[in-house]
Amino acid sequence: MGTAFRFRIWFTLLWLAGIVAALIALSLSQAHAQSMACLEFQKLAKGLADKYHEVPAGSGITGQGSAALIVFASPAGATWTVAILDQKGQACVVATGQDWLDVIPPKEVVPGTETP
Repeated sequence: MGTAFRFRIWFTLLWLAGIVAALIALSLSQAHAQSMACLEFQKLAKGLADKYHEVPAGSGITGQGSAALIVFASPAGATWTVAILDQKGQACVVATGQDWLDVIPPKEVVPGTETP
C-alpha cells in the first residue's frame, strides 16, 4: 500500500466520523428542542429560584410585542436561564448555561452637565 492510498483511507474514515458526529449532535439538539420546558411563568420563576437560586436579571419585549424575553441568573452568576413569555403567561425555556456575567453599560453624559 502506498502512502497516498493510506492517506485517502484515513481521510475518508475521518470524514465519515465527522458526518456521524454531526448527525448525532443534530439529533440531540432536536431532542432538546422537542423537550423544551413550557409552563406558567410563576411556576417557572419559583422553580428556578428554589432549585438554582435564579432570579430575573433582565428582560425585553420582542420586536412584534407578542412576547417577552426574560433572563434569570443566580446571584453569583453560577447559572442562568433564558425564557420566552407569551401573552397568555406561558414561559418556555430556550437556553440555559453557566457563568452569567452582568454587563453594566456606561452612563450616558447629558449634554451641558459635563464637569471639567
